[in-house]
Amino acid sequence: MRGPFIAAPDRLPAPPAERRMRAIFMSADATPQIRSWCESTGSWFLDKPFAPDDMRSAIERLLTDRFRS
Repeated sequence: MRGPFIAAPDRLPAPPAERRMRAIFMSADATPQIRSWCESTGSWFLDKPFAPDDMRSAIERLLTDRFRS
């Protein structure tokens, strides 16, 4: 089951920046609209399959951005 933001990205706006929880989204079949919405929230998006180095980079970016805010 998909969450409400993922299931309906065209009807629900991204939450305000101060309420966003940064995340790493992963999918093997994301539409361009879902990808665009995920990236608009400031989150990282990985296509499956992905290389371990891609996941490490995403985690490092997520943590670096978290402590910079």
